[in-house]
Amino acid sequence: VEADILSSCDLLIICGTTLKIPGVKRIVKEFSKSIECKKDENGNGGAIIWMGNELPNQCIVDHVEFIDLVVLGDCQNFAKMTEPWFEKK
Repeated sequence: VEADILSSCDLLIICGTTLKIPGVKRIVKEFSKSIECKKDENGNGGAIIWMGNELPNQCIVDHVEFIDLVVLGDCQNFAKMTEPWFEKK
């Protein structure tokens, strides 16, 4: 995990979790800090996306600190909707 955090990761999608498991919570925090450090003064250079059926609660927002986009809905539907876009790449 440490090598992945230090790599050139520039997108974190947090999906299907309430971050109640301490290890998952720590990994999300470390990845989000790493991605946030890569952003320039205009906010370009990385993104953190929260995806779920509900808005992230305040505890999650405070822990992750930097959520750029919240997608409400079923993650399976999101995957189906975006599949054609990724196939074109």
